Amino acid sequence: MILQNCKIFGKIDAKPSKSIFQRLLALAILSNNPTTIHNVCISDDAYASLKLIEDIGNEIIELGNNSIQIIPHSPNRDSELTCNESGLCIRMFAPILSLFSNKFIIKAEGSLKHRKIDGIESTLNTLGAKIISNNNYPPVEINGPIKSKHISLNYLESSQFLTGLLIALPFLAEKSTINVQKLVSKPYIDLTLHYIKLFGGRIEVENESIFHCHPSIYNGGEFYVENDWTNAATMMIAGAIGGQVQINNISRNSPQGDKVILDLLTEIGTKVIEKDNSILVEKNELNNFEFDATDYPDLVPGLSVLAANCKGLSRITNIDRLKNKESNRVETIINILKSSGIKVEYCDSALTIYGGETNIDLINAQNDHRIAMMAALLSINNKNDIKLIGSESVQKSYPIFWNDFNSLKK
Repeated sequence: MILQNCKIFGKIDAKPSKSIFQRLLALAILSNNPTTIHNVCISDDAYASLKLIEDIGNEIIELGNNSIQIIPHSPNRDSELTCNESGLCIRMFAPILSLFSNKFIIKAEGSLKHRKIDGIESTLNTLGAKIISNNNYPPVEINGPIKSKHISLNYLESSQFLTGLLIALPFLAEKSTINVQKLVSKPYIDLTLHYIKLFGGRIEVENESIFHCHPSIYNGGEFYVENDWTNAATMMIAGAIGGQVQINNISRNSPQGDKVILDLLTEIGTKVIEKDNSILVEKNELNNFEFDATDYPDLVPGLSVLAANCKGLSRITNIDRLKNKESNRVETIINILKSSGIKVEYCDSALTIYGGETNIDLINAQNDHRIAMMAALLSINNKNDIKLIGSESVQKSYPIFWNDFNSLKK
């Protein structure tokens, strides 16, 4: 794909959140009655979770109008499953599948085969299951069931495994407690707790890092998948550095953490106008910033381009968890920025980025959807055309990203 520099001007609709959709699927299969889900996400990651729950015996009925119904059934056979390249799928469903006495083997595809899944084997074995992984890499073999217990989790590379535990443990007959050291991506855990509560789960949180999971009955119902703030943030950054964009059907009252992008854009001088279920972002002179990425890792690729378009130097801290994504995002971001002519320094899990003009003619997205979207942002003010390798990787989270992005180009 060839990306040309451009002005940005237009309106787009926000797209369903794959993160919320996958959580709803997980809760639906543990419920006592059917669950109807509206505004279904159709990305590759979402499809991986949808296929997994179907392969273990749950019934999926397409209702039309982008809606489905899940009829839950307890697994009645051993199964060999795949999460394709979805990290949330494998980390979230491993503890959920360990609730049952069947044997499951979860495989991975692509870059996920080479990404660590720390904590799954040791923690679930502590809870009474028999888990065998490939030295903390996929595939993972699961032989449950787990039992209630008080456990401690040390530093997590990802909050995704904790999400799975929080969904699974209230399903047990007795109370469990999870004590988490160095909680990361707290907004994603808050999102998980939000939907657990909506399904009837009871979890008490003590000091933001101790989770008391009480025996609960999950009840299905009717749910609407919120539109996604992470992907919307990419388009807002496009407007901030390239002209003007209006994102429709996005709620400021969302429990999603990545809505923090609005505060940052306002802080650095971007013109931001909030309307009923829409956000207008307009380019202005941009000041430098400092941003702690501990809870917002998916924003970092886009923020690195934003920093390159700001005056002076900006710092993005606590980024080392990005080394274990679809690519080593820390390394990939640094290489792209340096190749663009941007001065960048990396030290103590932080990037210092000096604003300036960019001039790069080739970017390899490393099969990483966030890096492909970063390339799109970089192209807006780049001096020359950019040849992008791996543009199709956006299918993972935002299948019509290029349609939306191209509709904004002027």
